[in-house]
Amino acid sequence: MNLTEEKAKEIYSVVPESFKKELEEVFGKETFFPDELDKLSSYEVALELANRPDAKTINEIPEDLHNYILKEYKCIVLNEAANTLLGGQKQMDIYNQNIKRYLPYFLTNGSPSGFRFLDSYCDYSNANAGSGSRLSAISAKAAKHLGTLFTKEFREMLEA
Repeated sequence: MNLTEEKAKEIYSVVPESFKKELEEVFGKETFFPDELDKLSSYEVALELANRPDAKTINEIPEDLHNYILKEYKCIVLNEAANTLLGGQKQMDIYNQNIKRYLPYFLTNGSPSGFRFLDSYCDYSNANAGSGSRLSAISAKAAKHLGTLFTKEFREMLEA
């Protein structure tokens, strides 16, 4: 069958779930939810979308790790919000080898002012820290959205 992206968009809402999954595999989930990521405009919005509290403290963890963990939490919330908006689960199933995971990659010239989004990269679920990360997105579009709009948050996490 020769199915164009436009035709796939037209029929998506009326086809069975099993066929929706196939369409999503072929054309990408973001094809069927093109404007959803626009809702994710700030960390405060992400908290609502991910149904998470704005954590300010961490108990029973060594103090020297507090800053990093709070910064990572922020990035996790942003990822969960993006994944939820695109119809995925907050946390990916690390045992499903068929799930593609997209990660934002950043470039730096050696100073904070040079830190910027570079690209998104896809990896299948394998036994490595990157592809199983809670910081992986369900689409390249989501990873790019996170990497470009929330560069500061990712930079702060990596610097912490």
